[in-house]
Amino acid sequence: MRVVMVTLAVVLGCGASVEEPVGYGEPLRVVGGSFEAELPVRGDGGVPVTSVDTASGILLVGQQGRLLSGRVGKDAYALALRFEGLGTGWWIAPVGDIDPVVPADRSFNLAYDIGAAVPTGLRRLQLAAVDERGATGTPFALDVCVIDDRLPDELNVCDASLPPAAAIISLTWDRNADLDLRVRTPSGKFVGWKRPSTVDGMGQPIPDDALDDPTVGRFTRDSNAECHTDGRNSEAVLWEELPGDGPYTAYVDMFEACGAREALYSVAVYRRVTRDDGTYSLEQVDERSGTLLDLTADGGAKPPLFVLETDLD
Repeated sequence: MRVVMVTLAVVLGCGASVEEPVGYGEPLRVVGGSFEAELPVRGDGGVPVTSVDTASGILLVGQQGRLLSGRVGKDAYALALRFEGLGTGWWIAPVGDIDPVVPADRSFNLAYDIGAAVPTGLRRLQLAAVDERGATGTPFALDVCVIDDRLPDELNVCDASLPPAAAIISLTWDRNADLDLRVRTPSGKFVGWKRPSTVDGMGQPIPDDALDDPTVGRFTRDSNAECHTDGRNSEAVLWEELPGDGPYTAYVDMFEACGAREALYSVAVYRRVTRDDGTYSLEQVDERSGTLLDLTADGGAKPPLFVLETDLD
């Protein structure tokens, strides 16, 4: 395997005491790769990227270990990867040996992580082969869509013709604590991890046809349950179609602190908007934020904290 040696210099000003890792804050990171702010471009097109293989074009905000493979021309020493129009440079990983099936190419296999602050929607990855002088060839464009499942929008950010849920009440927070969203229905029932839909089963199993009703509210996930962190720090209740009654009341509770001293939370309400051209979007119509201290963690034994009230009609 041939490797490109990349020299990375960090210059600190007088009095600087904190040095950020190279590539910190970039919209993606190649596992085991190196970062370069700039790479020279060959004027003759350079070594090509001849093929790219990926399981899906859907990328998840905060996703780790995403796999990417393919082939580059045999004169390549490394592969460079970045988001088009995002970030400040390229991530570089070495390529493999000559491909025995296609002797004119070398193979590459890499894993990369998606940053937590990447803007959602249609994006483009750029892949470029790097030659022995460290110069890139013409980039290969890979169209992708970045989604954030903390706001489950049914892939509406990828295709505006796809209708999202008619209404969503979401909870997000900033620490790996076990917070819980609880939504009280007009009938006084609570929806959350204990009761994951608005269907009142009266203590009996809920039939499947009752859950097929699009006006039924559904709980999405019990995030960080029992301090098993999932990296999402979010929960939501969504309605595919408006239930036509109200009010619905949102509460938040710290079930376990999981070592966090506090957690900043946000509860937001979203409504589906139909545009004049027949496409859809989600519009945030309300949001409330606050802080829960570790002292309030009670295992769900006490009443949750009131956050907001909204009508879903």
